[in-house]
Amino acid sequence: MGYSNGQVQTKSGSGKGQKGEKGDLGIGFNITDDDNFDIDGKRLTDVAELVNKNDAATKNCVDTKNTAINSKAEKTDVILRDGTQSMKGNLDMENDSTKVKNKIINLANGTDNDDAVNLAQLKS
Repeated sequence: MGYSNGQVQTKSGSGKGQKGEKGDLGIGFNITDDDNFDIDGKRLTDVAELVNKNDAATKNCVDTKNTAINSKAEKTDVILRDGTQSMKGNLDMENDSTKVKNKIINLANGTDNDDAVNLAQLKS
């Protein structure tokens, strides 16, 4: 059961809401000219946990995700791939015999004295 424009909605066997009794004044929402919901600054409560990517998120869900992201950021320095943040330490590729050897790939030719170079440029 829900409210639509202040009217209580119940589900029928077809899955479509049926028009119910008029709800209390102030309960409900308006539909804007562009078919969005306007709940007049009221809180949306008792929202179910996320199932699909387009579902509304609860504050608990957002707080949990942010805690996980912040926790990871506190443990390691985060490098933004868009170039807006520079590295402040060494890049460790974990290159020892017990671990997978990682590589930097698709490295462009160096143009400045401080640039890294790829193997092809080094051999030339």
